[in-house]
Amino acid sequence: DMRIDLWTTFLKDKIAFSKNEICVLSDISEGFSGSDIKEICLKLFRYRFVNKKDVLLNDAYSYVHKFVQGNKESYPVLNLISNLDEKQKAKILKQRNDKLYTSSILAALLETSRATASRWAKEGE
Repeated sequence: DMRIDLWTTFLKDKIAFSKNEICVLSDISEGFSGSDIKEICLKLFRYRFVNKKDVLLNDAYSYVHKFVQGNKESYPVLNLISNLDEKQKAKILKQRNDKLYTSSILAALLETSRATASRWAKEGE
């Protein structure tokens, strides 16, 4: 996937995301251009520098989400989950790709425990 390569290239070992986390960023940034991804990476670098702390998956998700405010129609995944609560997001993302959106990834993305993320993803099955 080209977006995986873009995230990996632009992060250049400056922000340590796992391969799975890069795949999640790639998935939620569907519809983004290379310059969009580069701009988000620059914002993440600034965030890390200013706050003097590691950038977590949820931080990156927040920047991706903020980037598209008001224009979600062009971004399929964000359009799908943007107006949902965390429980609904977990369920939709798990249904979208249960191998990618593990309980651990959902917990990191939605800032909750793995047990809670797992319960949210399974509710309504």
